[in-house]
Amino acid sequence: MSRRFINLLLLTLLLIPGTQPILHANGGLSTAELDRVRRDPTFNKRMEGFSLFLSPEQMEYFLDNLPYASLLLNEYGIHTLRINAAGADRFHAEDESGLEGFFVLLKKRSSHREYTGKGWISSRVISRISADVVAQISFEEKALKEITSELEFWVRVDSVLLDLLCRLFQPILLQILTRKFDHFVSVIQQFTERIQEDPETAAAILLNRGAGGPDVEEFRRVFFTQ
Repeated sequence: MSRRFINLLLLTLLLIPGTQPILHANGGLSTAELDRVRRDPTFNKRMEGFSLFLSPEQMEYFLDNLPYASLLLNEYGIHTLRINAAGADRFHAEDESGLEGFFVLLKKRSSHREYTGKGWISSRVISRISADVVAQISFEEKALKEITSELEFWVRVDSVLLDLLCRLFQPILLQILTRKFDHFVSVIQQFTERIQEDPETAAAILLNRGAGGPDVEEFRRVFFTQ
């Protein structure tokens, strides 16, 4: 099985599922597509009970400012993920491995976000491969500046043939996905530890890289008054 094909499946573990440039009004996928992805996904993966070193308000800040989170990830050398705003609650994401996608915020409430979209990767063997994705994250306070989080993905590969192959090899691929989930959590934990150790440097990075003044002031309020 193509290594790049497997990489597509791992795109969903970047917490930035994507969608094509033309998005449905409800948030990336039509209602029928959303129902299909949830009802009959190629993969469904859930991870719960992992800790992140942020207060609930700090977590809310980064979920509301995803491009800033990716900017800091790159500046710290923790990950090559790049997220850019593509409209109100709409984002484009990519990294150096060639994975790419558009995604949108579907639902938002306190301590909970749900996203939907489409991610893809180009392969010389099978040309362009894409998948519909629904992802949600929830969290609650565990201790001072520490939250317990839950992350779940539903993924449906677009190609009928590739979807069938993924289902046939699902036990193996789920093992790979689990390892990628563990790595993803480790990356985010490193990120949150770095932020807590030196929030002043993070604020300076945001300001120097063009973040808006009010957004930086909000960062200072959230990270320096708790």
